[in-house]
Amino acid sequence: MACSVVAAIVQFWMTWFTSQDTFELRLAFGGVGGEFYLSTVLMLAFYVPLPEKWRWDCWRYPILLIAASTFFNSVSFWNQIKRGTVAIPWGTMLNGSGDAGGDMNQLSDLGWSDMRIVQTYVGLGQVCLLILIGFYGFQFLRTANFRRS
Repeated sequence: MACSVVAAIVQFWMTWFTSQDTFELRLAFGGVGGEFYLSTVLMLAFYVPLPEKWRWDCWRYPILLIAASTFFNSVSFWNQIKRGTVAIPWGTMLNGSGDAGGDMNQLSDLGWSDMRIVQTYVGLGQVCLLILIGFYGFQFLRTANFRRS
């Protein structure tokens, strides 16, 4: 219920109080950013008990595997870009690097430098990784204390 209320408030705010440029910036950023934060949310959701009608006991393992694979692939890719061994992915997946409609192209058109793009995605990966380490560490300690009792 709380997630629904927060989502409704965010949607209201984004609809009525966000400029077109800000919306386009968030949309372009969220394309690649989603690889980080959505996979992080899915990995955190592994421990969330769902109501009886929405049980996902057997599905949470493949989802964890897919989310972890996506997350660590993205973190590795952006760290390679930071080291200079791989280039920023300009263009789109369907039309190739010549297409100016890609997320990185849009961020660049909105004033982001190449360095800012790289630092932002590397930083997002680091924040998500810290959240995962903290959450899984907490779950480990909680389980270890429960077993001792």
